[in-house]
Amino acid sequence: MDDLEKRVRDTAPPPQPRLPSQLHGAIRARLSRAFDDGDLETPLHDIMKHVRLMPPPPNAPGDAQGIVGGVKDYKRRPESARLVRRDGAWFHFTITVRAGHDALLYVLGYDFELVLLNTVPPFVRFDLNLPGLAQSSHEPRSHVHPGHDEIRLPAPVLDPLEAIELMLSVRPVR
Repeated sequence: MDDLEKRVRDTAPPPQPRLPSQLHGAIRARLSRAFDDGDLETPLHDIMKHVRLMPPPPNAPGDAQGIVGGVKDYKRRPESARLVRRDGAWFHFTITVRAGHDALLYVLGYDFELVLLNTVPPFVRFDLNLPGLAQSSHEPRSHVHPGHDEIRLPAPVLDPLEAIELMLSVRPVR
């Protein structure tokens, strides 16, 4: 499993933005465009309110920065939905990044969860665990939960903007 994870992880291109604030702005711009195109029901003022820069999680390096979108609710209650698509599905995310001395922005960790309505699977979540987390020793650091919190399949590391595109475009096949 470690060789597969390394091969998958090492093929990911570095994200284009060079600062956390630039990635934050690019995410807001993409979600605003989705609203303008009719793909996202969340109005612009709520996008600005719910997609924000935050301090990093406690187990992240001190120079890291967090970006949060929506409310993380693993019970997946509709009242917690903040970033809602036109089809009623919603998503939330957290990203931890660090600006490097080499003018690159490093993605240290993330979770992007899309909650689908009346489908199987009911959700899909893409996770990149922060380096050194205890669970990283027995599960792939980058993985996807295909509708069950206890199922983790290896997944390529996603650029955060690529993950936003997935949150906006993944549709269940009916």
